[in-house]
Amino acid sequence: MKTEANEPRKDQPSSLSLIEVLNIASKGYPDEYLLVYYDETTGKFNEDGSGDTLAEFIVREISDSFDPDLPKTQQLQEVTRVLRKAIGDLESVIKSVEAA
Repeated sequence: MKTEANEPRKDQPSSLSLIEVLNIASKGYPDEYLLVYYDETTGKFNEDGSGDTLAEFIVREISDSFDPDLPKTQQLQEVTRVLRKAIGDLESVIKSVEAA
């Protein structure tokens, strides 16, 4: 059963909404700048956000991988998995550049 991004799950209170997950992530970003890239009432991506492509990337990755049917713990584990994969990709690029 899918829910709207801003609605907490009623049948599974341990799940988070997309907005809750994005807000958690935003607290860890400098100046909470992730907030510029999503609508805090709908969770939809804000095309008007500009200037910080890393913040944009993070919001898109979280939104694309979000599953409202997972319990909270698994939702947060998935966010962590996706972001750690991105870190690994960046580290590979850095190694390649450093080796050049």
